Amino acid sequence: MELQNFLKRLESENIRYNINNEKLKELRRNVTGYHREVLAFVEALSVEEVQKIVVAAAEYNIALYPISKGKNIGLGSKLPVGEKAVLLSLEKMNKILNIDEHFGIALIEPGVTQRQLSEYLQQRNSKYFLDVTGAPADSSVIGNILDKGVAYNTLRFKSVVDFQVVLGTGEILNTGYSHYSNTPLSHLTSYAPGPDLTGLFIQSNFGIITRAAVMLTPIAQKHIAFTLSLNDERRIGELIEKVKYLKEHNIIRAIAHIGNRQRSQITIAPMVYRYLKSIGKQVNRQQAEDLLEVFLPGSWSLVASVSGAAKMVAAAKKIVKKELSDFGKISFIDENKVKLAKTLSKVLGMKKLNIYLNSIFPLIGLTFGKPTDEALHSIYWPQADENPFWKEPDKADFGFIYIVPVVPLRKKDIDATLSIIKQIEKLYNLQIAITLNPVDAYVLEGVVSFDFNLKSEQDTDKAHQAAQKMIQEFTKIGIIPYRVDIGNYNLVVDEKDIYWQKIKQLKSVFDPNNIISPKRFNIV
Repeated sequence: MELQNFLKRLESENIRYNINNEKLKELRRNVTGYHREVLAFVEALSVEEVQKIVVAAAEYNIALYPISKGKNIGLGSKLPVGEKAVLLSLEKMNKILNIDEHFGIALIEPGVTQRQLSEYLQQRNSKYFLDVTGAPADSSVIGNILDKGVAYNTLRFKSVVDFQVVLGTGEILNTGYSHYSNTPLSHLTSYAPGPDLTGLFIQSNFGIITRAAVMLTPIAQKHIAFTLSLNDERRIGELIEKVKYLKEHNIIRAIAHIGNRQRSQITIAPMVYRYLKSIGKQVNRQQAEDLLEVFLPGSWSLVASVSGAAKMVAAAKKIVKKELSDFGKISFIDENKVKLAKTLSKVLGMKKLNIYLNSIFPLIGLTFGKPTDEALHSIYWPQADENPFWKEPDKADFGFIYIVPVVPLRKKDIDATLSIIKQIEKLYNLQIAITLNPVDAYVLEGVVSFDFNLKSEQDTDKAHQAAQKMIQEFTKIGIIPYRVDIGNYNLVVDEKDIYWQKIKQLKSVFDPNNIISPKRFNIV
């Protein structure tokens, strides 16, 4: 009865909703294989509409789960953490409200995507670029920030200056200096008087973000990416400690991405395969995978970048060579070098190099702020050569789950983490892809994933058990994931912990009726 009254209220406000079973079934599909009951799909076109929806939801006790683009792939996609929620889509709130070219700050709505903002900056010849993640090009910038996404040069959530938030009461809260009127400090700094409330709305269920001021990255005079293929798998911990040294001395300021063999296989091999097919070549998956043995023969591969003034980059390049060359072959790549090498490889008949460079160019572009969908091929590649739904993997039948632990940049902790992954891999007969991303000089973000047959209930159950077991084993040694799939929030939110008890109390301040994203990083 409450749902019907809620929907009638929306009708009276001319707010769009959909309760068609086929539509809701489509929204519930996701690569993790989790299931949640979704009551309705509601679209907001403005902050005012969000307020009206929230006020109506509070009156009729309707749980709202806001999504921007809903591309939280491998962690639950569009699905809410709790049951019986209404999906509130902010996708059509997609305005780039302002670009401050003096300070390099973008003011955007939640529907703005990586592709949209990146192309907009290029079109206006901005001296700044959006630091992108490996997530789909059409994923939401704000959505990724709110789950603490990691880009190729920065930590996304640390780039936020302030938020505009619709609270569970329908009130609008502006954080930072933006709650003051007529100040040039709005959208410029979070160093406003009083406690910093901006961080409270990252990975929380206190409100609905309807606007964010986000710092952009200045285009450097020189920017060079580099790759390294590790010769000896046993030295992975040693290599990462060396990256720690380079980061704490600001030689590498960007975030290094270090992937195991399985990650390289499922990411790059389908790109090679697709490129060859696009130029009319007959190819099979073995040929695509064999090419990796030529250019990435090691058990682990690293990609990172150095940027800044040309002389600084030249000096950093020498130091990187000195510190890392003992681990394996290093290749330095910038856009001009790739273009030249591609041209020369055609002229000189260096076919393998030409194929490889054409195939991996989108991945190198990530370090320069060019988003791509290419990583999405990794979801289906372990089970199939092609997938017509590759850009929308939730529509296919390929299962995929992420686990995202945080690990100290210390060899013994890295070794302990990898040991647990190997145990789970053996216990559940999985092939696990791993990326280790040192985000600063202290910790790394682990991106751990595995595939399964989503059409098989038995395989899906086994995958869920494996994810749960891995998180449990991580937490036993204090390696706590900072992002979890919707089925495992209970493993990181402890009701007995005073921290989470206070988070629960804060919920009653900002959302007293508990209607916004129940159970998302909260006891309630």
